[in-house]
Amino acid sequence: MNHLLPRTPSPSKRRKRQDTDIQGNDAENTARPFNPTALLSLRDDASQHSTSSARSSATSPRSRSPTKRISDMLFAPQPIVFKQFVPRGPAELPSDLNTILNTIERRFSRGIAVVSDAYRNAIEGLADETFGAIDDFAYTKPIKLPGPSPAPEQCAKAVLLAQRCEEGGHCEAAWNSSVHNFILDLALHHNVFKEKLYFLNCTSTWISPPSLNSPGQAGTMLNFKMVNFAIHIEPSECFRKALRERAQRSALPMSANHTLHEPLRWRPICVSIETKHTSQIGVRR
Repeated sequence: MNHLLPRTPSPSKRRKRQDTDIQGNDAENTARPFNPTALLSLRDDASQHSTSSARSSATSPRSRSPTKRISDMLFAPQPIVFKQFVPRGPAELPSDLNTILNTIERRFSRGIAVVSDAYRNAIEGLADETFGAIDDFAYTKPIKLPGPSPAPEQCAKAVLLAQRCEEGGHCEAAWNSSVHNFILDLALHHNVFKEKLYFLNCTSTWISPPSLNSPGQAGTMLNFKMVNFAIHIEPSECFRKALRERAQRSALPMSANHTLHEPLRWRPICVSIETKHTSQIGVRR
């Protein structure tokens, strides 16, 4: 016949019961007064965590679009007003700038006379698999081109890189490093622009001084990053020397742009490029 044996508590439970059963241990069993500091500390920690989370969310570079940031700058303590440049007459524009604007508006935006005739046969050989049909008005004599024209094989590579990113669902950073960086280098790495013009991947660059940023919570300024790429001027040695001499006379840090990012401090930005993933705006720009 089986007999049920009394259950023996585990050593840990036995020790716990023995400790609580000891009589006369007033120091251990006497109730202590409530410490309000502990609750305040918990509340402070929760408040700091909440504030930190809100601040990190607000300062995230992806939390606000460039359009919203521009709107914020209009209401900043030192507002920045963006205006469309519309000249009232040809006399207000330098002749070289007027030529550039006309070329962009009348030729580049319409795809007129932008491809060298020397590449016609090569492009027609790649048309079905890469480029599709290109109209005759897109071709012109090499001497009439406003600048250098990349080879068809190079353009085909750019199309292939973009296709891989699109089909693979790559993120914006992958597009920038694989496709956009290649296209900008293809356009600007030429003897015509050597030591005059180039570009920089400036994703890690921040706006400075902070007063140019839009106000955040409790009046604090948010450090928004600038853009993804900047096409900048390669200044001459004379220009660099003049900037550095002026900077030495100033008590505050100086820069040719609204940033103290060292690669852009002495290289004036002429074109800023902000890229967006197709899932964010529907088109890539």
